[in-house]
Amino acid sequence: MTNWSRKYQDAVDNLPQKFVISHRDLDSKNVIWNHEGIPYLIDWESAGYIHPTVELVEVAFNWSRSHDGTVSKERFQGVIQAYLEAGGTLHNEVLDAVYGSFGGMLGWLEYNMRRSLNRDLFNMDDRELGRREVIHTLQELEKLIQAVSDYANWMAEVYG
Repeated sequence: MTNWSRKYQDAVDNLPQKFVISHRDLDSKNVIWNHEGIPYLIDWESAGYIHPTVELVEVAFNWSRSHDGTVSKERFQGVIQAYLEAGGTLHNEVLDAVYGSFGGMLGWLEYNMRRSLNRDLFNMDDRELGRREVIHTLQELEKLIQAVSDYANWMAEVYG
């Protein structure tokens, strides 16, 4: 876990100091579509400042992951392509942005570690859910670290 935190911190230090205000949890579970196909974003408690390429990487992960957790290259690149076609820009910060995307998962891991251990604030069911989320998040971080260069290359194929 220390290695993941170090990679994340190095990436944050390397990324240009430019930020946007964003939802920061733009996952399909946080989008409701009305009968006309218009999306509405919900669950805004994570909104705040984020580097735009880090947000793009996180959105690409969220929208390209299948039910079994695998990431579809085609969907991942589709998100990147749509971003570029809408006027977004990418620079030479792609690998750092991928490492920067660890931040959300590391924060979720920390929260669930605290939740699983804190008997004063959480009941037994909440602590058990926290324990399961710790295991799941560690597994997801392990998969992510193993495929970092693949994701950076997928992005480079689209914009390069």
